[in-house]
Parts: sequence; structure tokens; C-alpha cells
Amino acid sequence: MSADRPVKRKTCRICGEDCAGRPRVKDSFGRYYHRECFDQAKQEILETGALAEDAHRAPPPPEAPPEVPPAPPDETGQEQSLLDLVPEGDTYQGLRACESCGAPMASEAALCTNCGFNTRTGTHIDIGRAEIHKDPHREPEVSFWEDAAWSFIFFVRGSNLAALVAVVFVQLIILGLGFVPLFGFVVFCIQLIFAGWLCAFYFHIVGETAGGEDEISVPGFSDWMEDIIRPLFRFIGCGVIALGPAGFFAVILLAKSEDPSMTGPAVLAAIGMFFWPALILGAAIGNALPVRTLPLVLRTALGTPLPYLAVCLFVGVAGLVLYMSTTGLADMILKVFGQEIPTSILIAMAVVAKIVEAYTTIVAMRQIGLFYRHYKARFPWAAE
Repeated sequence: MSADRPVKRKTCRICGEDCAGRPRVKDSFGRYYHRECFDQAKQEILETGALAEDAHRAPPPPEAPPEVPPAPPDETGQEQSLLDLVPEGDTYQGLRACESCGAPMASEAALCTNCGFNTRTGTHIDIGRAEIHKDPHREPEVSFWEDAAWSFIFFVRGSNLAALVAVVFVQLIILGLGFVPLFGFVVFCIQLIFAGWLCAFYFHIVGETAGGEDEISVPGFSDWMEDIIRPLFRFIGCGVIALGPAGFFAVILLAKSEDPSMTGPAVLAAIGMFFWPALILGAAIGNALPVRTLPLVLRTALGTPLPYLAVCLFVGVAGLVLYMSTTGLADMILKVFGQEIPTSILIAMAVVAKIVEAYTTIVAMRQIGLFYRHYKARFPWAAE
């Protein structure tokens, strides 16, 4: 497979045709227009206060329309958003500008996903670090299956390889701290801090992928609560919701018998892992758990069953590979070297295991984000 991604079309937001080979402009939100479509729409907005498709106000009193200088025929540049020209409260192509930050949002939406402004209450809320589609009407131009296939070689991009290295490095730090013989509680707290950063990074990957990004950026750190503590507890919470019933059932069986059948807990664990990607998705893009009830989780999972099953399958494979890279690799090393394993072999084994763990986890998070990117229109809930 070639390392070059397919070139995505630059489609005019007004006429829907490809902008390639014709004079075009890009607005401040990264959306493309044919130059003639943009100039015509701009002139119409300046003349009437709104486009004909959105005109719901009384026509303004007659006056001379302002002159709009024609653009050179070969000009390709950046213009302000057409939403900046629309009077406050009006819409354009089903979008309106956020009253707080000016970013485009769906005309019927109450929450701006760019800044967290609630148009109904006039207040801002915490929407987390993950950004979702700023253009609610933009549709992915590459299929879910093609994007999913490309996610397996995400590291061919330089920035993505750097992200992989960063995750491996942090995982090795967490592992190494476990061998520090002193200050057990302090070391444990430091491990939790690094683990919280990893959880925030995984949520960040889901959110960025869901929002249309294919390059993985390493998130910064500015706030202990938002960047460490909350992501850690949200990630743990998803695991508890998914696997808690199976664990609780297993404890009850072990309390009643020394050698109980674990078929029941295994079935519950499989069911929980089926819902885990939907839980992670909700936690990542909402900075909370918007998928709170079992029926809503079920509808999210079954809205597009085949792609969701593919995501679940890879998450399961990732877990199996992770298990084999740790327990299986350790068993193989023990068979070869016995109990006296050289330190260099132990270090190499740890590095290999963490590289595999980082790779499979990043790909799994990207698969979850791609599921939202391509099929969010079928979800019973939305981040916008």
C-alpha cells in the first residue's frame, strides 16, 4: 500500500462541484468556494442581508448596493467567512455564526463545539480538549473502510510517529517507576499522573480523529484537573461500566465455590467489551459520559452494526495482541532462558511490549474516532 493518502477533493460549499482547475477561495474556516460562487453569494448577502434560501426577514428599504470589486480571474486566496457578512440571527446554508467566537454552528444547535457557548443560557460550559466537526454539514470524502485501513499505518506521517514514540516513552516511565524500591505511595501517585496523561492523550486521539484530523498531535498540559485527573477517572469509569458487572459476578462465584464455572462472567465481559468503544467515544467527545443509559449505548452501537462490529473486532484483537506481547512473550522468554533472564533481554522485552501496546491502542482509538466521523448522523445523540 502506498504511503501517500488519496487527495481529497476541494468542493465548493455553494454549488457542490470540484474547485480543481478553477479560480477558488478559502474562507477563514477552511471551506472552499468557486470564486464566482463566492462573489455572487457575497453580493447577494450585502444587498438583501441574507441569501434567498434563508431570507425570512422583511426586505430592507431600497438603497444603492455597495460595490464589490471583481476579483482577478486567476485569484486564489483567503477570504472572511460568508457568515461574517450575514446579519446576526440569520443563517446561511443551514449554519449560523456563534455569538461568542464566530465559528460556524448548525442553525438549530444550542451549543457551540468550538468555544462551549450555550446560546439558550448565554453561558459557557466545559467541552473538553477534543474538537468535533466545526462544520456540521461537512461529510467525509473517504469511506470508513478506507480510513480504517489507513489507520493501521498511521505512523508513516512524521508527527504521528512522534506521537507513537511519546506514548511508548511514557509507558516505559510508568513501568520503570514500578521497580523503584522506595517511597511506594509517592511513586504510585507519580505513575497515576503519567497514566492520566496517557488517558487524556487517548481521548485526544479519538476526538481529533472524530473531528476529521488524520495527524496526531501531542496534547499539552495546562491544568491538573482537565489534563490529568478527569481523563484518568473517565477512562477508568468506562472500564468499570463495561467490565464491572462481570467482575462482580466472578467475585460472587468465587465466594461460593473454590472452582466455579466462569462462563457467566466471561459472557458478561464480552457484552461489556461490545459496549466499551461506544463508552470511550462518548467520554472522549463530550468530556463526560453522554451515553449514559444502556438503551442509548445499544442504539449507538447498533445504528451502523457492521462498522461498529469491525471496531469491536479490532479492539478485541488489540487486547489479544497486548496480552500476547506481555504474558505470551514473557512465557516464551522463560522457556528459553529459565528463571535467570539477562537484564538486557528483560529491557528489550519491555520495550517491544510497550511499542506493541502503544501501536494497538492508538489504532483502536483512531478506529473509534473514525466511527463517529463517518456515522454520527445515525447516532441518537450528538456532540454539536
